[in-house]
Amino acid sequence: MAASEFAAVATACNAVNGAPTGAYMDPPEALVFALGGFSTDPLHPFTGPGGPIQQVSAGVFQYNTDRNEPIYEFKEAQLTIDTSGGTALSNDETLYGLGTNDAMPVYRGPWGKQAPVVYFKSYSFAAGGGAIGNYVECSFVTEGIGSFNATGGTNPWVGSIGERHYEKEKKLEVVFEAHKQNQVLNALIKNHPYEEVAYEIIGLDNINQTVGSGLIGELENEVLEEDFLKLVKQQFGLKLIKHTSFLGKKAKKIAICGGSGSFLTKAAVAAGADFYVTADVKYHEFFDAENKLVIADIGHWESEQFTIELLAEVLQQKFPTFAVLKTGVKTNPVQYWS
Repeated sequence: MAASEFAAVATACNAVNGAPTGAYMDPPEALVFALGGFSTDPLHPFTGPGGPIQQVSAGVFQYNTDRNEPIYEFKEAQLTIDTSGGTALSNDETLYGLGTNDAMPVYRGPWGKQAPVVYFKSYSFAAGGGAIGNYVECSFVTEGIGSFNATGGTNPWVGSIGERHYEKEKKLEVVFEAHKQNQVLNALIKNHPYEEVAYEIIGLDNINQTVGSGLIGELENEVLEEDFLKLVKQQFGLKLIKHTSFLGKKAKKIAICGGSGSFLTKAAVAAGADFYVTADVKYHEFFDAENKLVIADIGHWESEQFTIELLAEVLQQKFPTFAVLKTGVKTNPVQYWS
């Protein structure tokens, strides 16, 4: 940026002490002015043709009404100098760790020193929105024209009271888990510039890809049905296994659900599993195998005995400085007599 540009911006923003040596913009300030439309002149992005600020005479500047593809219409009164730090220049750079020489004014709305239109997407992500499986910060944006007529007692961000106003707007869509709804809405309302925030919550029947019951996978090598049950008996330390008839084929794809998992038998069949390892299968529920897979009931406690290992592993990862102690007490009330 040209040196004259610093002076022009500082003057336009009423920075009485001017821009200090080495001054720069912090992220929210740069983004706010980007919304106002940067000039096509790289040395004068703010005061050049189409920029947010225009020079009307020597040393006199005003906010440009003919900006280059502006995304957002801001008001001059809402770009003010922050003097809380005892300086005519903004001091919010301490929030971002960028130093002390801040050339641009703070973007101040009625709620504080943020650039909410720019940052709403980030705030919604931070609140838990936009997570799909192992992907985060997922969103979809569509452009359109919004309209409203602000009645008496309102304080519209743009437009005038009593007049229908049309505004170029972008609709942001994110998905979020139901239990995070309040977090996402609070982030939206806190950081959106509009006095009345327009939003719509649509319930989805999407399956959460990271939450559910049961697992399915494949053995490295297919094995005989008898050999697979021998392996299960050995690994789980079992005395016996209840199972449906063997199908006379080798086992490769295995479905498993610890505890009472008969409700997932049809899902295991649909997934093409050769074996379904679970527990608490009732007499008539064994017929659900329909000679398409082998159901192996290994016992409720037996199927969940390694859960303590999984929980301990999660706790150790979440709290690496804490010692995790695992109980050795067996709580299985079922005994076997032979």
